[in-house]
Amino acid sequence: MAQLCWLISLNPGLNSLRINYLPFQDVRDARRFATAIAGLSKLKVLNLQIATKNDEWFEFWSPTFFCCPPSLQRLNISSVRSSRSFPLDEQSDPRNEEDYNVAATFPRQEPLVNLEELFLLGVNRWPSEIDIASILVRCPNVKRLDLPMIEPKHGNVVMGEYIGRECSMIESLVYRAYGSLTFNPLPLKIMDSLPAQQFTNLQYHGMIGGISRAATINTFQRHSITLQRISIEGSISSTRIPLSVIFKECSNLVVLNIPYYDATGHYVTLVDALEYPWVCTKLQQLYLAIDGCELPLEAPGSATPYYTRPTPITLTKAEIHHFSQLEKLYRQIGALTNLQDLDLRMVQVSLPQQQDQSGSMILSHMCPVFHAMLNLPSDTAVPGRPGFLHLLAGLKKLECLKGSVSAEVEETKVTMGWAEVRWMEENWPLLRMADFFTHNDDVTAPFQWLVVKRMNEGQKELLVAKW
Repeated sequence: MAQLCWLISLNPGLNSLRINYLPFQDVRDARRFATAIAGLSKLKVLNLQIATKNDEWFEFWSPTFFCCPPSLQRLNISSVRSSRSFPLDEQSDPRNEEDYNVAATFPRQEPLVNLEELFLLGVNRWPSEIDIASILVRCPNVKRLDLPMIEPKHGNVVMGEYIGRECSMIESLVYRAYGSLTFNPLPLKIMDSLPAQQFTNLQYHGMIGGISRAATINTFQRHSITLQRISIEGSISSTRIPLSVIFKECSNLVVLNIPYYDATGHYVTLVDALEYPWVCTKLQQLYLAIDGCELPLEAPGSATPYYTRPTPITLTKAEIHHFSQLEKLYRQIGALTNLQDLDLRMVQVSLPQQQDQSGSMILSHMCPVFHAMLNLPSDTAVPGRPGFLHLLAGLKKLECLKGSVSAEVEETKVTMGWAEVRWMEENWPLLRMADFFTHNDDVTAPFQWLVVKRMNEGQKELLVAKW
């Protein structure tokens, strides 16, 4: 540590510094390093990864924060637990009496007025709200903020108002509530406390089960014009979230990322998705799971699948109504003409009476394909069979298609063929990846033709199988 601090002191004009796996044996190391940082009066970017065996991580890196020069614009501090025994610095030897006289570095009193990006990573949660307050009160102009989970004793409303007041310039917030079994509403409270139509980016890692419809309406309407990116992921079960206000209000949204993998994640219902016309037509990336898209069965186990019925195919009243709802959904998606990356998943969850105490579904699974989404209407060849692929003709910029789009299940084996593949060739010219098949060995002749055609024309390689 003494050598490192010496090297830093020889370069007072540094404007950027990155150190990975910086070993701190004790607080004296932290103070010595902080003293070295205080001498870098021109420093603009500081990236530190601190390694320590001690659980008191805030005590180790807070001296560095409080000694950062006012010139700093970007600060990224992360901590990792180390089981290694670091070589003992001779000048940190407890037997060295001089080390006991190392003066505690006096923290700077002035705020970091130039700091616009603050990332605090590698920690599951804050030990106290006093600590976070002591940090953020010195960051009045921060615009990008990345925080671990906070559990304030005085409530999320009070803490959210405090952060929104002290850091009123926040435009982007990443909040990491990993492992939490309940929703932590602090990010929404922060957004509620910021000036209206300022916030652009929300990334929430954790569970959002139990969030109220009113809360989402108030928060997202407040920033409906400026919001460009929303990412919600990390749920440990299948959890419904009411997000119809996003489709209705957020007209400048570019990314809506709500992934659903391995029967876990957040989802919306078909009713929520169709409650309002979608105004988010600037979307370039959409990851979304939807429940309620499965065709109804009047007599479960006895009805014949619609696509295997003799022609002309006759649909039940319930099926006609349900296909009309699915058609509305497909039209909404087809209107997203800027879409490049689409991951659309149809999920089926258990009945409401099977919910656990947290409100999360116990049983769920992803269905392999959205009904009639990937086949063209076939009134001539197969009278009466619905098809809605033509509604997606506006997705000229589509590059990646994932989710419930399998071409190897019983339904699509019957309904998808050469006509659909030729349509994709004409209408999706930029498509380079699609989860139509699980293995390359299972790719059918029409899709093999499409892959070879793209290759012969010198276009980017088209992958139509996962493996």
